[in-house]
Amino acid sequence: METLIEVIERELGELERIMMSGDYGFNYAKGFLREAKKHCEAGDLEKCLDYIRKAREGAEREKKIVSTRNELCNVVRGDLSLERLCEEVDSWLGKGDIDSAENTLNMLRSKIEESRKEFERMLDGYRKEVRKLEEIFKKFDISSVPLARAKSILDELQSLLARGDFKGFEKKVKELEAVLRDAENEAKEVKKRIPSLFDLLRELSASQGE
Repeated sequence: METLIEVIERELGELERIMMSGDYGFNYAKGFLREAKKHCEAGDLEKCLDYIRKAREGAEREKKIVSTRNELCNVVRGDLSLERLCEEVDSWLGKGDIDSAENTLNMLRSKIEESRKEFERMLDGYRKEVRKLEEIFKKFDISSVPLARAKSILDELQSLLARGDFKGFEKKVKELEAVLRDAENEAKEVKKRIPSLFDLLRELSASQGE
């Protein structure tokens, strides 16, 4: 059976492993370590162990927060309001306020999810536009290069959204809108030409009847 000192040594070894595994500040955990040191110096080993375990739990929480922060902040590059939330998470971690860092991270996650839903609604709107144009060209049995490109871009947008590349999504949307304008102009031209073709057919039919 382990002695209390052996348990403390094991916990410290685990804490050291966590704190040496990456570039983190661990200011929250360090606060507990300072308390642990005080109790160890006072001979209260049970309290010392308690604070060491709190330090380990805090270090593990910070690692998860930083990992999630990095993942989310890679998505929001270029969005100043969301980038400020990333900076706020860093600021709270620097102050050792892990609860505020976690709350800010949850706020960031929520705002990113709102953006994702907005982009999904936008994508659905573009899909409807493409389907309408598709019906026009299908009706007249005409192929459209811009429409084919628009359908391809829709697939690219879906892929970008799945990866969480919002900046890439916004950039690709501009390309889609330009291509859709070309397809719409082509569809308008088709609609203009079809009635004149019908008139020509009627004239030809009438002349043949004579």
